[in-house]
Amino acid sequence: MVTKVLLATPAHEVRDHLGHIFAESDGFELAAAVSDGAGVLTALDRQPDIEIVVVDEAADDGHGHAVARSVGLATPLTGIVMVVDAHGPAEMSRAMAAAMEVGARSVIARNAGLEEVLTRLEAVASWSAMARASIAAERNGGRSGQVVAIAGAKGGVGTSVLSLLLARAGRANDTLLVDLDLGAGDLTAYTGVRTRRSVVDLAAVEGEVTGRMLRETTYEVPGGLRLLPAPAEGERAEAMTPAAVRSIVSALRFESGLAVIDVGAHLDEPRATALEFADRVLLVTTPDLPSLRAARRSLAQWDRLAVR
Repeated sequence: MVTKVLLATPAHEVRDHLGHIFAESDGFELAAAVSDGAGVLTALDRQPDIEIVVVDEAADDGHGHAVARSVGLATPLTGIVMVVDAHGPAEMSRAMAAAMEVGARSVIARNAGLEEVLTRLEAVASWSAMARASIAAERNGGRSGQVVAIAGAKGGVGTSVLSLLLARAGRANDTLLVDLDLGAGDLTAYTGVRTRRSVVDLAAVEGEVTGRMLRETTYEVPGGLRLLPAPAEGERAEAMTPAAVRSIVSALRFESGLAVIDVGAHLDEPRATALEFADRVLLVTTPDLPSLRAARRSLAQWDRLAVR
């Protein structure tokens, strides 16, 4: 896989020297070369697949470190390498310390040879790839478990029953059924489970919801499911927050092969968050005019709020 590099330097000799090195490399491609900080940000907007930015400390009339800092703030997962006018270990060490203060990952001397340049770029490319993979894993909860949210166009269309049936159809030992219809959840009644804890208990967790927390809050349901129930007291729904729902959905994706979330028929911020972060959403309706009108209103509302 070829790593795309953006070079920012006002010096033709630096551009020519590094251009020849990239031309001889199979692993790096010079995607663009610009002369100032404004050009760097424009190029990054146009080519978001650039993974490394090489910044000459002489850029922007000697303010190359400021350019590197702006790149780090705009695209924190991009690896930054500084080109410095330094000779000897002591000068390179000082240059490296100054570069790290503005977010750079490495430095190369203006007259560095092919092997040194490629070695340093390979280390930075490896860091960038791992950082991007880590963020992707965090967004996906670290695994490929599917999260399906089921919403009702209106009350009484069978959202909870369909949620239960879909979870049972998953036929997996790691299927989780979540009742996020916090004010009027019926899944405990449908499953015959007596509960003391509920999904709202996870709202008080600071930071990440862990697998152990999920296991301690869920209940076994005959057929191989586990249920994360709604609270028995509907007024406790006010304790749920969008941030808590994001953390719960991430944990569900990590801890289950399939998670089915019943969000009910009413939309608030926590349930909108569940709809937004789910992999798929089913909108349940029945073939009668009031339900179909309600379904159309729901879809229009999701579109206005950029939920789906």
